[in-house]
Amino acid sequence: RKVWGGKHANVAATLSSIGVIHEKRGEYDEAMAAYVDALSVYNVCSTSGRGALQLQHSSSSLSPTSVAHSSLNNGSRETRRHHPEIALCLSSIAEIHCRWFEYDQALAVFGEALRVQKSYLGDFHSDVATTLRARGKIEYEKGYLEDAKISFEEELNVYKELSKKVQGSSDTTLQGNYTERIAEVYTWMGKTEFARGSFGNAMLLYKDSLDIQSSIYGDMHPSTATVRLEMGRIHCRNALYDKAMEDYEYAQKVTESTLGKKHPSMAMILVCIGNVHEKRNNYQHAMQLYKQSLQTDQMEDSSLKLQRALTLEHIGNVHTELEEYDMAMKAYTDALATKEGTLGKDHPSVARTLVCVGNVHALRNDHENAMQLFEEAKKSQEASLGSEHVDFATTLNKIAMVQSMMGGFEEAMALFLRVLAIYTSSFGPDHPEVAYTLVKVGEIQLHWDELDSSMATFSEALRIQTTTQTPDHLDIGDTYVHIGDVHVKRHQFLEAQSLFEQALHSYKTGGLVESHMRVKVVHEKIGNKGGDSAFDPTFCTGGWMCGTSVGILDFNREKKVQNEEQTITSYLSEWFGQ
Repeated sequence: RKVWGGKHANVAATLSSIGVIHEKRGEYDEAMAAYVDALSVYNVCSTSGRGALQLQHSSSSLSPTSVAHSSLNNGSRETRRHHPEIALCLSSIAEIHCRWFEYDQALAVFGEALRVQKSYLGDFHSDVATTLRARGKIEYEKGYLEDAKISFEEELNVYKELSKKVQGSSDTTLQGNYTERIAEVYTWMGKTEFARGSFGNAMLLYKDSLDIQSSIYGDMHPSTATVRLEMGRIHCRNALYDKAMEDYEYAQKVTESTLGKKHPSMAMILVCIGNVHEKRNNYQHAMQLYKQSLQTDQMEDSSLKLQRALTLEHIGNVHTELEEYDMAMKAYTDALATKEGTLGKDHPSVARTLVCVGNVHALRNDHENAMQLFEEAKKSQEASLGSEHVDFATTLNKIAMVQSMMGGFEEAMALFLRVLAIYTSSFGPDHPEVAYTLVKVGEIQLHWDELDSSMATFSEALRIQTTTQTPDHLDIGDTYVHIGDVHVKRHQFLEAQSLFEQALHSYKTGGLVESHMRVKVVHEKIGNKGGDSAFDPTFCTGGWMCGTSVGILDFNREKKVQNEEQTITSYLSEWFGQ
């Protein structure tokens, strides 16, 4: 400043460097002030002071954000369009907005930086690609998936074009660098396709990324572990749990050996492994892994805050399955607060948590609050994901479940059939979600006394479940109960008893205790409790609901008709099938 004065490019460059140091220290207010001051100097010095904005953050009553935007709006048009240092400064300001979870402001500033870079450097420059990556990641986090897809595809085109220019040259380092960036873009494109529900496209992109990463780094590298983790998420979503576990354990082994057991990335790996155990009803093991993930090193980074929220959501899922609704609600509400504060209320991830909270209300027979939350989630998902996304279908499933519980069977059936079409299109015909929805359809058919149709529907669901899930899975036990109910309505009591006992075996080997509602209901059905206790038609747990009150067997029934020979003969004839 003594040599050049306060409005010189060298001063601005030093201010930017001071901002970088503050940012690395986590002093984001000071970093923002330095970047904004640098931006003001750049705007002034590049036009020799004519018509430039004279602002110093230390003496201004405006916030750092408003100073930055004032500089953009009032600075020289020539400067904003053609000075690459301004683009770098803008990107730094945008990164601070990300740290503060101000994603919309960050997107606006990144957009301005991109315009500056393209006008000065052209469309195919590595700085342009870097800004496209930063913008695409925010669009992905915010749930602007179509925008994210466009940003990542544009970034990919930049690196492919740059790679072509250096092919055959002696600069192998630069060629390798571009190849690495291409692999990273494939990974981000895969994550975006996964979020959009395009699982097949996502897997192809992950495989392309893995091929490149393995050829560059070998198999024992954090980058290859990241890709395998994402591939495992697809396998888990497609109910290929053995393959998912193989991917997750590989990622765990590599990450522990290269980054250590306490590295923040271990949190996601532990949650993913726990999710497989959750899907297999190993709730105790799943809960241990979820709690362990919360003990890994957690920095004040937005993605890690969201990771903690995701873990809390999984913990809530386990509490829900174990009928511990108060603890489930606390976990869900804590996760929801973090997501809304970080992502905003319209993000698809927020909608998923709303569905979880609504499900607890439904399990408590609070239909009004459940339906209100489901409808809110549905509106958000339809706007951000579209009406063919599997998350949207899951919300429709919950709405149909509540409608069925309230007696709206026609409306529920229409929604279940719509969900069935979406799941079949996204997952294929042999998937647990398809089986789950078939069970819902079968329940209504059973309520309508369409016994042949319900039996066919339940049988198809059971076929899918037995090929995609372990024998002790709770869903299989539920389907045994439903098929048993059909046999009861047909007065085929021995067949019903056998199926109810198979259901009990599934429940108990799956970890349910005698006091669990599922177990208690089946005991009532086979008459172990005696009497005429009625089955609550609104009972549901973990999304399971039986819409009929059939299926209670009273094996003491014979005593009630001992003096009626003809009735006994008729009863025994039905009982033994003779």
